Amino acid sequence: KYAAGKWTKYSSIRRDGDFLTVGADIGPDGRFYLLERDFTWLGGFSSRVRSFAITSGSFTDERLVLETRTGTHDNLEGISVWRDAQNRLRITMISDDNFQIFQRTELVEYVLEPEG
Repeated sequence: KYAAGKWTKYSSIRRDGDFLTVGADIGPDGRFYLLERDFTWLGGFSSRVRSFAITSGSFTDERLVLETRTGTHDNLEGISVWRDAQNRLRITMISDDNFQIFQRTELVEYVLEPEG
């Protein structure tokens, strides 16, 4: 929050491994979804999505939603979490090829299984 010329820090999320944050969304379920990626020269990119409950002053209830093997997708860097007509939670992610012959533009989607 920015007020009176200063930023107030809401909370922080620990960095886990070599993954770096590249995107985020708040889903229709009220959870915070964090898209992260890692890169190795021999294998390419791997992606991960973690979700958190948003509480007063912090992120809690961390859940690993998705983690791909290296090379499964390219440089996923945009995320949208939404519900489809069947009320299923979906995660849509996008990468671009950065005008590079060795990269791919992708639009990928995962349907999350209901908890319970």
